[in-house]
Amino acid sequence: MNIFTLSKAPLYLLISLFLPTMAMAIDPPERELSRFALKTNYLQSPDEGVYELAFDNASKKVFAAVTDRVNREANKGYLYSFNSDSLKVENKYTMPYRAFSLAINQDK
Repeated sequence: MNIFTLSKAPLYLLISLFLPTMAMAIDPPERELSRFALKTNYLQSPDEGVYELAFDNASKKVFAAVTDRVNREANKGYLYSFNSDSLKVENKYTMPYRAFSLAINQDK
């Protein structure tokens, strides 16, 4: 240590004492829930939470596996069925668990 470092020590100590106090004196902004909430009725539209898509050539339908990302405790999933020409929702099926993948038996 040299004399220059020792002469600045009280200043550094003073700064270190006030920094945490000044940082805590600033209140965080209010939590704005609308920024984080979905703007639509959740899972009423199939584009919310889509995990995987599959096309069934036999029935000419598109299927989507959808997971409920907001209510994870319910552990629910949904299967949407779309018209392949218009992509309009034809059916919505509630699954007993989250739907993470799709498989289609093309033999039936």
